[in-house]
Amino acid sequence: NQLHSAPTQSNFCVYCLLVIKTIDNKIDIIEGTNGEQGYIGGAICAERAALLQLRLLKNPTILKVVVTTDSNNPISPGMLCREYLMSSAEPDTLVIMGNNCGDNISTSTLAELYPFPYVYRHVIRQNIMTFANDFSSK
Repeated sequence: NQLHSAPTQSNFCVYCLLVIKTIDNKIDIIEGTNGEQGYIGGAICAERAALLQLRLLKNPTILKVVVTTDSNNPISPGMLCREYLMSSAEPDTLVIMGNNCGDNISTSTLAELYPFPYVYRHVIRQNIMTFANDFSSK
């Protein structure tokens, strides 16, 4: 897809595509774009916009993450996006980063982009104290 307008503050377009496997083993695509309003601190990145849509699906598995931009050079997901990705995908998930023409492509795994993930990323709220006690006693 092509973005038809750029965010109003940065004028910088980012598009994220998640290749997922659904609970019935079908391959599907989830798309997200970055967005901004007057206050840049309230912006949302393309990766998080795509990831939030996964909540509408039952137990999706992220197979691949593709991030592209209108820049001549590929960009990697920012730190907050890496944390979100790591809480939704496996460390060995392939991340493909491309430029505006598709002639400059970089690949990495999520673990290479974010080698020290948040230890509580898969712990539900009511189990945090138990997890923390067990983790700290090791």
